[in-house]
Amino acid sequence: MGTRRIIVLAAAALFVGLVAAPATWAHGEATPAHGAAATSPTTPVMTFKALVRVVAATYVVAPWTQVTVPSSGSITDSAGNSYAADHASALGALAAAADRRGFTFETGYGGDYVSAIDGLPSWMYAVNGAGYPNIDVGAFTFQLHNNDQVVFYQSPTFTLDTQLLVVHVKPGAPSETGQGLITVTVRGDALSAPNSAADAKRFGVKASTVVAPKDFPLVKGATIHVGSSTFVDGANGDALDGSITVSEPWYEGSFNVWAEKATDASLTYVRSSPAKFPPGAPPTVHKLAARPNPYTPGNGRVHVSFTLSAPATVSLAVLTTGAGGGNEVASVTHGFAAGHQTMVWNGQATGGLVHGARYRLVVHATDIYGRSGSASTLLRIAQ
Repeated sequence: MGTRRIIVLAAAALFVGLVAAPATWAHGEATPAHGAAATSPTTPVMTFKALVRVVAATYVVAPWTQVTVPSSGSITDSAGNSYAADHASALGALAAAADRRGFTFETGYGGDYVSAIDGLPSWMYAVNGAGYPNIDVGAFTFQLHNNDQVVFYQSPTFTLDTQLLVVHVKPGAPSETGQGLITVTVRGDALSAPNSAADAKRFGVKASTVVAPKDFPLVKGATIHVGSSTFVDGANGDALDGSITVSEPWYEGSFNVWAEKATDASLTYVRSSPAKFPPGAPPTVHKLAARPNPYTPGNGRVHVSFTLSAPATVSLAVLTTGAGGGNEVASVTHGFAAGHQTMVWNGQATGGLVHGARYRLVVHATDIYGRSGSASTLLRIAQ
């Protein structure tokens, strides 16, 4: 055990780190500043975009943050240590995130060791769901690629085996009371395995070691947060199987779902990023129009066109207007994908259409989560 810990600590010193106060990556994230080496006018500075997330053992220091990292310049940590760079690095991504989010970090060993983040010790990092031993260089040495996803996480025991928790949310059928069943499944992205063949080649490991997201193993016993509610997999009669099924009020708006699990004797678990549920925004209806307008009863059909923001079940209601109006005289319902759509009404109505009158056409769209949006327009009836 003692020998293993010495090895782990030695490996950790190559590529981990902690935080303390905003550092700068050549102010503005894209150009060198304050003492950075001048860039040759014949060698333009390249910039790389990356997503950075920083997760302490008990809280999130920084959620996913998009940053731009230059290929040269200087990186200065919160303690004033400065490093001249000739490539975009994982440390550069951390510095850019610290600049945007306002947290601190400190480094050592030429920037390859992140000794503190937000005042906390014992940090490691992963790129695109892969870490040690796939990545066995320090944060300053690691060469960033465009659109890399970098996670810095606190590993109090320097355990080599780490899993980034991932949550998947699957809806059941919504009910008329505004409640709906959702099943939350927790899986673990093991950092010892790259997630794609491209990253396996990049990190110099066998393609056979790749574990795709769909094959991430289940993580049992995690604490799962659904909005303001908290559940534990395997507790209160729930099966210990890596998932829970609960009822939540979908119609009241979106909420976040995320999972966490304490580090045990063999694994460091990094809490998941939140999954928004229901995803996206409620459906909306735009550019509603009817033709022909005015419409002559018995003379063909009415085509009602509109643009739908998301897949939904759409109902078209034909309502009377004026004194005592609002009575439905006809309706049509159909499922549609997002985009420009057309519903067709045959022009027939209960009691018949009144010549010279006006009717209100209401298009109401409802998604699978019970959220809805609507729009209306007037249809004139010819004399």
